[in-house]
Amino acid sequence: MELLAFIFLVFLFQVALIVHLLQTQQSSLWFWTVLLLPLLGALAYLTLEWFPNQLRQRTIINSQLSEPDALHEAINLAEDLLQKGQTNDALKVFRNCYLRHPSEFDVVNGLAKSEFELGHFNQTKKWLQELAKLPTKDPKPSSHLLYARTLEQLGELEAAVEEYQMLNTYMDSPEPVYRLAMLQKKLGQCTQADELFAHILDQAKHSDATFKQQNHEWIHKARMEIQSATQETS
Repeated sequence: MELLAFIFLVFLFQVALIVHLLQTQQSSLWFWTVLLLPLLGALAYLTLEWFPNQLRQRTIINSQLSEPDALHEAINLAEDLLQKGQTNDALKVFRNCYLRHPSEFDVVNGLAKSEFELGHFNQTKKWLQELAKLPTKDPKPSSHLLYARTLEQLGELEAAVEEYQMLNTYMDSPEPVYRLAMLQKKLGQCTQADELFAHILDQAKHSDATFKQQNHEWIHKARMEIQSATQETS
């Protein structure tokens, strides 16, 4: 009976750890190690990967970040955590950076991205407005796009439309065009939306393979919207 209970606990631990690996987008090597070597694989992951990473995070979070290299390392860590879906941890690192470097563009931008991923849209707007006041020689279209998406999430739809339209004038990616089209569709402006979806497909038709590969998601989604509209009218 005790053996069965132990096996069951190991099984639950394995499942929880595999979910963790998938959610945090860890290397597939760890996924297969944990899956194929029950308990041993989990112990190897915790010893060689998880504990060292946790120690590194705590060291960076608790550091003074007075040196440029230390700040750069902290920002890279936070971006990596954000990419892996560990948003709360990323937010902690960005907040720690902000306490010491409140005028650092990448720090304030990281705070905005983290808050958006957590669904804290009022906070996201606050950080983006602060970001707009910072001096920078290299404004990021991605930050502008995040601002438009934030306005949309807050229900400020007319303002969001204006921001998407502005993005369309200088951003190479068709993402703002697609998001504007979806917003117009939401507002009942289906004709204008279909025109924008068609514009994305026409742009892709006359673009090189690199553009198509980089923007596959938006091209595919636009094509699906056109097909859906065609089926509805037939």
